Amino acid sequence: MDETFEFENFENLKLEFQDLSDELLIAFSNFIIENLEQAETIEEKRNKLSEKKSIKCLSLDILILCMKETIEKDYKKVGKERKAQKWDFKYFLTFSNHDNKTLTIYNRLHPKKIEVGYLFYPVLSIRKYESSYYHWSH
Repeated sequence: MDETFEFENFENLKLEFQDLSDELLIAFSNFIIENLEQAETIEEKRNKLSEKKSIKCLSLDILILCMKETIEKDYKKVGKERKAQKWDFKYFLTFSNHDNKTLTIYNRLHPKKIEVGYLFYPVLSIRKYESSYYHWSH
């Protein structure tokens, strides 16, 4: 698999990638440590993140494993349709709101031959609350 990941624009705190690798998982960890701020609550109503639907991760290592599993499931699920429709794709990690308390990984799909029309959808979200991480699969 092609290992493509980069901090495209550090001012916007965006990490884009197509395939998972050990280096990318380390980059996730570093990004989370350096940028994710403690939330005042576990839940976030704006993005419909309820505590009931979250997975509580007691460490960053556990969170990274949950993220990896969720991304791999999405990659497999969308892979067949992506190939059949001849879509390009790129995942990207960014903050959901104008604060640094909810990180979301989105998948961006678009036709290979047409320069218009993108489909974005959230794959997962994470928040940090009282020294634990909370993970939501969308």
